Amino acid sequence: MNYPRKGVCEVNLQNPYEVTTVTSVDVQTDLGLTNLESATLGKRLANHILDLIVIQLFLFGLFVILGVLEIWIHGQPESTESTLDALATPISLGFYYLYYTGFEYYLGRTPGKFVTGTRVIDESGESLTLAQTAIRSLCRFIPFDPLSIFFSDEDKCWHDSLPKAIVVSTR
Repeated sequence: MNYPRKGVCEVNLQNPYEVTTVTSVDVQTDLGLTNLESATLGKRLANHILDLIVIQLFLFGLFVILGVLEIWIHGQPESTESTLDALATPISLGFYYLYYTGFEYYLGRTPGKFVTGTRVIDESGESLTLAQTAIRSLCRFIPFDPLSIFFSDEDKCWHDSLPKAIVVSTR
């Protein structure tokens, strides 16, 4: 569905090729949201910190359970290295990817975004597609992605600009 948008950009009549983005978007979305404002850097930082806390707590619990299972099945290891050590990085990266992809595709927000009252939508104001959320999650693995927000005119990280997503405040 395409919805009419108002106030998305302003064109400089002196230079018609220069387009500046407006932070407030008056749009009727498939989500029933109107007059959306881009999330502030403070809210975005809070989203990131809160999501990292949730991810770390889940992974801590998972690895405690897996460690206990490994000792129960194989007995006390003779060395400090275990099978779990070799699997820790792939499990962590896989969970990190699935966490963002799953929450943002199915709910439009992660637990951190629930707390701060933000959500992620595409540039037309609709929910992200599975492809957009998958690309967005993959882009989070790009080195220095969080710092890319400071080098963007639109206050967007690469994980926002590449899949054409916007983080907006809902309250």
